[in-house]
Amino acid sequence: MSDQRSSVSVSRRGFLRAGVGGAALVGLGAGARVAHAAPPPAPPPHGRAGDLVQVLVERITGGFNWAEVQRARTMGYQAYLDEQLDFERIADDSTDALFANHVTLRMSPEERYAFIASSTTNRNIAYAQFDDHTILRRIVSKRQLYERMVEFWTDHFNLDILDDLVRYFVTDWDRKVIRRHAMGSFHDLLKASAHHSAMSTYLDNNTNAVGKPQENYARELLELYTLGVDNGYTQQDVVEVARCLTGWSFWSSRNAVYGDFRYIASRHDNGTKTVLGRRILGAGKSEGDLVLDMLCWHPNTARFIAGKLAHFFIGYSPEPAIVEAVATAYMNTAGDIKSMLRVLLSPAMMTHATPKLKRPQQFATSLVRATAGQVAAVGSSRNDVGSAMASMGQQPYRWPTPDGYPDSLTAWGKSMLPRWSFASRLLDGREQWATIDPLLALAQIPGGLQPGGQAQGINQMLTGGAIPDDQVLELQMFIDQRSATAQTLRDAISIAASLPAFQWH
Repeated sequence: MSDQRSSVSVSRRGFLRAGVGGAALVGLGAGARVAHAAPPPAPPPHGRAGDLVQVLVERITGGFNWAEVQRARTMGYQAYLDEQLDFERIADDSTDALFANHVTLRMSPEERYAFIASSTTNRNIAYAQFDDHTILRRIVSKRQLYERMVEFWTDHFNLDILDDLVRYFVTDWDRKVIRRHAMGSFHDLLKASAHHSAMSTYLDNNTNAVGKPQENYARELLELYTLGVDNGYTQQDVVEVARCLTGWSFWSSRNAVYGDFRYIASRHDNGTKTVLGRRILGAGKSEGDLVLDMLCWHPNTARFIAGKLAHFFIGYSPEPAIVEAVATAYMNTAGDIKSMLRVLLSPAMMTHATPKLKRPQQFATSLVRATAGQVAAVGSSRNDVGSAMASMGQQPYRWPTPDGYPDSLTAWGKSMLPRWSFASRLLDGREQWATIDPLLALAQIPGGLQPGGQAQGINQMLTGGAIPDDQVLELQMFIDQRSATAQTLRDAISIAASLPAFQWH
């Protein structure tokens, strides 16, 4: 078996280096933060540009799925978008059932602390179950736009699960902050994040006290979460915001309220402060609440959030008019997230979508979705899902700095080899959390299993037809030379997933 797989690997590598997109995929590396001399892959011609329904599906879901695109076409663009925006009405019981045995997801911070602290095995189980939950929901949930917004806000309010006490609070954070408010209002989301123990301990605001203000959270609040870097505030504003938030902490004693918000009046600085030109008199905890309100209603916050959303859904350099339209929706609706999305994801805006390189998590979820893969939420100490994401440089909640995983060509464009390796492992059945049946996958495509038509079937299955004709032809030659066995089709799908057309969406 090892000899057979070795020859298969060589044939794949030979195919990619033979001119079928290989020159565009030579940026090798072990992770997103490693610099390389090779250029990033060039974006393919935007073959999806004329099909707004497919563009919409690819941008608001975990990745292209032929059957999902056909369903969206039948419904029509607006009806499909409305369905995804009204996510509460989408039954998703089968997804919830997938995680029925993931008991650590439902633990309180105190229960989670006791579980993790008891053994290394339990700690790894807790991490594995959280990774399962984060990635597999993006693949199988029927609430796809909601999961994309969970992804967006998880990066916006980034936490590192390996950072001290965050590991005990992170599932509570995911439930009560990110998932509860992902499609609600930015105001409620910001306030929930500011009051939560996970954020408090991650950025040290629980140590913020009169006489020794801790500025970490105040700085990121202004720079990363609301106004944007150097956008209408000064260093003195950072100091004054920190003073307003003195005394904001959480219950640290190990009991039923462990991790709950706690205001400690004796630690609060009751002196007069000035934030963004406004005087704030000593008024205890309400000073911090007032600052959060001020930041939420600030027009620079509206533009900053609108710009990040446009970057996420439209392209790396969204047109200023798009950002302004979304910012206007923010200001007109007090930061209602669905209202912003209705503007941003409208056909008029989506016509301006430009190709984006898939981040590693999106690459993985899109490959499983495109091939109609079956997933298994094992939830054991063997962290298969997390390991797969780590191999490509984007394991959930593992980015060590508050700015969250990057969403840029510069960050990910020179890290292609881990993607090739992942596609190979997945199609060879070496990823225990996901199973791909190439015959079943191609059977969903009309003519996908017909002799001489398998490569075009793979093209339709993975990209909706975006792979160039010459590459499809050479892929078919690859299949024909080896006979269209299940293993050959696995290899062919793996190769196609490594071509430029599948790297971009």
